[in-house]
Amino acid sequence: MGDKAIFPKFLEIMGYEESVTRALESAIEQGDLLVAWIILLQPKSFGKLKMQTANPLDTLLISNKYLEKRDDLDTLVRGIEMQKNFLLTMAFQQHMIAELQIPILTCGINDGTKRYWDCYCRQMVTTAYNSVGTARMGPDTDRNAVVDPRLNVRGVSGLRVVDASIMPSLPSGGIAAPTVMIGERASDIIKEDWIAKESLATRQEL
Repeated sequence: MGDKAIFPKFLEIMGYEESVTRALESAIEQGDLLVAWIILLQPKSFGKLKMQTANPLDTLLISNKYLEKRDDLDTLVRGIEMQKNFLLTMAFQQHMIAELQIPILTCGINDGTKRYWDCYCRQMVTTAYNSVGTARMGPDTDRNAVVDPRLNVRGVSGLRVVDASIMPSLPSGGIAAPTVMIGERASDIIKEDWIAKESLATRQEL
């Protein structure tokens, strides 16, 4: 971690169990800590949003369903195996970088088996806050699509959705730049629609 002063806040946000927090606090006190995130770019598990009532202002019920699909868990475990191989390279060994053994009480002793790392992933998984797809864009044949290719909300006149929620699935990376692109494209679409509407009105007057 670059700034040890922010580490307590980092641990607070992550919400790890006490044994994990103690191990990380001890490690940062003894030296530098390199935190490597293994990020699942194309998750196959999908969460759900559910309205409690017909009032759109009421709190939604959110079920993230992380790692519901077995493929997602297998991909994360393969990522851990790749990360462990980095520790065997000359660059890491020359700098005496070693793996930190974090006690996950629920998973028992780290015996290096896939069963252990499966458990580890389930206990340590978190979010990168790159959620998409709650108002997905799609063709008329997609019954789950909320908006059409011009970002109009189906069944509602004069309403568009222009944000990351219209992405049908996650891009392989952060969503900030694609969301900006969506906004830029939406501005073009809105201008095109107004120009077409004004042109039609002019022709009708003539």
